[in-house]
Amino acid sequence: METAYLLHYFPKGLLNYFKIINFCELTNDKTKESFYEITLEEKNIILGNYDPFLYESKGFTTISLQDFPIRGKAVFLKIKRRRWRLKTNKNCIIRNEFKYMAAGSGFTQELSDFLNILINSKEDTITNIGSYFEVKAEKLNRHYKEKVSGFHSWDQKSHACDYLLFIQNMGMFLSIDEVALSKGELYTFITKKAGKGKKGTIVACIKGTKAEDIQKVLLKLSLESRLLVKEITLDMAKNMELGVKTVFPNAVLVTDRFHVVKLALDALQHKRVKLRWVEMDLENTALAAIKKLKKEQLKAIEECKNEPEKCINIKNDFQTKIDSYKQIEHENGDSSKQLLARSRYILSKSADAWTENQSQRAVILFEQYPDLKNAFNEILAFRNIYEQKDKLIAKAMFEKWIEKINKLEMKDFYTLASTVQNHLDNILNFFDNRNTNANAESFNSKIKLFRANLRGVVDTEFFLFRLHKLFA
Repeated sequence: METAYLLHYFPKGLLNYFKIINFCELTNDKTKESFYEITLEEKNIILGNYDPFLYESKGFTTISLQDFPIRGKAVFLKIKRRRWRLKTNKNCIIRNEFKYMAAGSGFTQELSDFLNILINSKEDTITNIGSYFEVKAEKLNRHYKEKVSGFHSWDQKSHACDYLLFIQNMGMFLSIDEVALSKGELYTFITKKAGKGKKGTIVACIKGTKAEDIQKVLLKLSLESRLLVKEITLDMAKNMELGVKTVFPNAVLVTDRFHVVKLALDALQHKRVKLRWVEMDLENTALAAIKKLKKEQLKAIEECKNEPEKCINIKNDFQTKIDSYKQIEHENGDSSKQLLARSRYILSKSADAWTENQSQRAVILFEQYPDLKNAFNEILAFRNIYEQKDKLIAKAMFEKWIEKINKLEMKDFYTLASTVQNHLDNILNFFDNRNTNANAESFNSKIKLFRANLRGVVDTEFFLFRLHKLFA
């Protein structure tokens, strides 16, 4: 490569004080990966208010700094910094100081600043970010954590593993949900809807899910800011409700629509699974009976092996009995067990979302199990209530649905009906602004993906620090 072209790859102004004396491509003995090494030697120019006639150049000290990669290969600048000695005092040594070098990092200042910005803004692991720029994960992680991130001077570091609180992120519409960070350890997150899962989203992060712990932290917020909260969406967990009810006295609590619908779908799927278990038991009983009949058949044939005509009659008799135990195969090729196993998606969607094959399977399913068809229709009617715009009409429809379930004695839905009855006021609050907890669930998914990419959280404190940088 011509050295003239290299001018464009260096920090601006660097070559005013350094000259390129070597450029080569080398190979790492351990990883077998090639990289570029560019050697720069400092020019004989003393900066500052020093009299160049009083000093003499006395050798170099060499440092190696990693810079931005070129064509997917790591670049290391081997920088030979000049030393000057005072002619009248050999112990007086001076060196020029340059802003191009990030002190104690092993990176150029520009690369260090760039990676710092990227880590603070990109929802990705430090390992992955390092790999994009040919930087070793361990080196970058240490540099970011110890040198540039501000982790050790973080004002919430002392209590980070217990709680985080970001007063500046308060808003009128909040969500509350829990997520596991490390080894199943749950943390409660209060998030602002207006944050949309970006910076400014996290209001509070609290270790555990106890109502009293949630209240204790949230009461650190000023009364004025707590009174401004108009609405909080949450799931049906009572501890979450108790945790925020007294802290935000003006807030309306909204039971999340998707949690309610999921509960309804779970009840329907539970009925399908129960039927599938019945079919599995029938299949196992039939297989055991067939196995027994085949043993008896072999024994009977052995006893009359010298009577061919009688053997044929025995085979035919036993085959008729065996055939009576064989599973029914429906017109689409499914057995009853397979039919139920493959109907999960069908029952979770309305008929207009089915494919042609799914529609065919649904017809067979509902002909075979009319009770399941009735259950599906009731859940569909339940879900359609949420399409109403009027709160009072929705209330009447929920109450009528609960009454119908009890009247028809649909026992599979008793728990669902009771749960809806007990949470009806908060469920109906959805119809005021039609807000859901989807933003909180989306935020939780980001944390779970982040955690998965890390292959587990080892340093919870530092993990929370990164969440604070990205989302708070």
